[in-house]
Amino acid sequence: MGSVNSTVLKNISESTGGCYYYINQFSQLNGIFENIISETDLYKDSDGDGLADSEEVEIRKIPNSENYYCYMVSNPCVVDTDCDSYNDYVEEYIGSSPVSKINKIEQTESSTSGYSVKWSDWQELIE
Repeated sequence: MGSVNSTVLKNISESTGGCYYYINQFSQLNGIFENIISETDLYKDSDGDGLADSEEVEIRKIPNSENYYCYMVSNPCVVDTDCDSYNDYVEEYIGSSPVSKINKIEQTESSTSGYSVKWSDWQELIE
């Protein structure tokens, strides 16, 4: 295995407002994730799209395992993740996917949200 330069990584994390964590056993990773979750501002909205960062990126546990992974629902640094001209909050609100350009969204007077979704890809229905 390779080595890491802890000094460089600490400097990067400090200069970018982040944190540096070092573990020497994989089993310690769970504790780091718990620490990150407890220190995270759950209401922070980095991109200003109306969704908290914690709604856009989730730390999930792999079933039947002690392992975790990061699941990106949408990009917390981009207002419109899929660049389809509808911000991520609007797409979440109307039930559309904020990461797929396949959705066809039309403004209507009849729907509760003022928008309706016309599915043009069957896979969108199973997401």
